[in-house]
Amino acid sequence: MLSERIVQGCFFIGALFSFSNNQSTGYLVFSSRKLLGNTVPIEEGCLTFPLLYFIVTRPEKVKVRFQTTDKQIVEDWLEGRDARCFQHELDHLQGKTYLEYASDMKLKRAMKKREKNWKTLQTDLALQELDK
Repeated sequence: MLSERIVQGCFFIGALFSFSNNQSTGYLVFSSRKLLGNTVPIEEGCLTFPLLYFIVTRPEKVKVRFQTTDKQIVEDWLEGRDARCFQHELDHLQGKTYLEYASDMKLKRAMKKREKNWKTLQTDLALQELDK
């Protein structure tokens, strides 16, 4: 279901991005990304490409440096969804999108699935209107 997609807890703002995890809220000023542990394949999407989801393999744990909103420099390990979100947004800062992680075949399949999901969403919205 479309509503079950993970919504990432950070967003891109020009040359910065804002994020928030359980321990701190901050703005990326610089990063020294150190990757650790296994890589994990998880379905990923991006607000730049609505309803386009496919499997992206990323490290499950990363060491990052960032500046908080009160100008404190923090070096910390991020795991799970926090690590994935941070890497996704840092890719944006480096001029890379998640599309670059997909083969042509994987991307074509995802685009076909997006068409189907879009039609399903339109149908669901039309049915909701009828129920009002």
